[in-house]
Amino acid sequence: MANIGGVILCGGQSSRMGRSKAWLPLGDECLLQRVVRIVASVVDPVVVVAAVGQDLPPLPEGATIVRDHHDALGPLAGLAAGLAALDGRAEAVYLSSCDVPFLNADFIRAVIGELGAYAIAVLRIGDYPHPLAGVYRLSVRPAVEAMLAEGRLRLRDLFESVPTRFLGADAFRDLESLININTPDEYAAALQIFHGSSMHPHKPHFDRHAGSTENVAFMKRISKQKIDPPAIVPGMDAADLIDSAFLSYNGGRLREGCQLYAQRMLAPDCTVGLALSGALTPAGLGMSCLVPLVEAGFIDWIVSTGANLYHDTHYALGMDLYQAGPNLPDLELRENQVIRIYDIIFDYENLLGTDKFYRTLCRGEAFQSTFGTAEFHGLVGKYLAEREEQTGIKGKSLLASAYRCGVPIFTSSPGDSSIGMNLAALMLEGNMLRIDPLRDVNQSASIVWDAKADGGTSGVFILGGGSPKNFMLQTEPQIQEVLGLAESGHDYFLQFTDARPDTGGLSGATPSEAMTWGKVDPDKLPGTVTCYVDSTLSLPLITAYALSRTKPRPHKRYLDKLPALTAKLEARYAEIRKERGE
Repeated sequence: MANIGGVILCGGQSSRMGRSKAWLPLGDECLLQRVVRIVASVVDPVVVVAAVGQDLPPLPEGATIVRDHHDALGPLAGLAAGLAALDGRAEAVYLSSCDVPFLNADFIRAVIGELGAYAIAVLRIGDYPHPLAGVYRLSVRPAVEAMLAEGRLRLRDLFESVPTRFLGADAFRDLESLININTPDEYAAALQIFHGSSMHPHKPHFDRHAGSTENVAFMKRISKQKIDPPAIVPGMDAADLIDSAFLSYNGGRLREGCQLYAQRMLAPDCTVGLALSGALTPAGLGMSCLVPLVEAGFIDWIVSTGANLYHDTHYALGMDLYQAGPNLPDLELRENQVIRIYDIIFDYENLLGTDKFYRTLCRGEAFQSTFGTAEFHGLVGKYLAEREEQTGIKGKSLLASAYRCGVPIFTSSPGDSSIGMNLAALMLEGNMLRIDPLRDVNQSASIVWDAKADGGTSGVFILGGGSPKNFMLQTEPQIQEVLGLAESGHDYFLQFTDARPDTGGLSGATPSEAMTWGKVDPDKLPGTVTCYVDSTLSLPLITAYALSRTKPRPHKRYLDKLPALTAKLEARYAEIRKERGE
């Protein structure tokens, strides 16, 4: 972007400092003069926003002073004044306070370079955004003025109103540019750092360079934020609880996973794949979590075990499952025709009734063909959705919801479930229904290829591990290694698992290990989170978090597009083979 201006805010009252921060000496210049000089070395024009009547030191040539006529309305009002002054003179502005003694020109360039097509690009360290270290398009001015008119004065609330890109600390080596000073002690420390005279406070004859610019920058780089959570109060919702109290250990990873999912994976240009293993639908997590996520547009394609889909069908057919305990007498359960999945029980008749449903349905004319598993589950979902319409009970079945929303559901091992067992029995009857797992390989790869080919991103959300995890991740090696198409790996990786990595099993394999296979983009490893927690704990929490923090997205309806996407992949592969002389 060619035309970037600068806005520097210095209208604060400096009550904690006890004197104007703009006039604080730093070397041979005042603090405001230093900040204006550095900002002006990168952008032009530069506007300094000050309060009415505020006395300022002489400024470098070319800097314009604008008076903020709002009385003590904070940085939002200052930004409004700066944007108004630069209307028609710049496309965007870099926004800074005047109290950042170690602001660096390269840092400003790096932030500006991340704006892209967004309205705002702003640094966020952990959960804390830095609004005064960001770049703002002039197009946000109406939103800013609307917030002022409504009395909404928090600058960070603007990020919810316009497309905002949050920049993580991992992308910047120069975090000392964020250091600001508010008190006489902080100013004294800044002077020590500036003059290189900071000593160890308890060992004056042994200088470990404590408090140096390098020390502060290193601490900023490796830390998220200070541990200082508010007290939990009655009525606090799940999303606020996660953001404020899930700070460290696996709680911290769960918070990071929720934020990764809601803030980055659910961006409009990201295609989200869900890998589903473990007996989650019998526990009711299909209807409580997965159906709402699918209907909100937060899941675009799925790889599931067949068992999850089989047990999902119980609910679609109006069958009941019950909570119990894990220490029931299993011999008595068998004698009474009761099936147990740990602490879930249900009547054996559920199995017989669901088996009968699949055999009866799949004897129909519509099923006398060869299907990929996504196509097969889509057709089953159509009939289950019709059944929900007839009974008036919606939202119980993942298969039905996925059909309505156009979300394809693959099964990586179609024979390894009761659905596959019943289809095998139909084959013995002479039924013509066939499942082609190789079609699944190409169709799933075509979804990822399509998502990435036009500049979008791909995120994988893994519950558990096992075969669904590998089948989802192998889309990238299929594209790169086997088909020879230019690609670099999935962009985001989020896994909730209880599997350890040191046993060598796929379920516990880390995103870094997956990167060596080409499954994860090596440049995107900071966009990965593995949380070692049971999915029955994490899935309800991340569902509540995402639904609370993110607006619904349009459905991408990949189920409807599978033939076209596969044809597109096939055509590109033919071109590659021709180029290779095969």
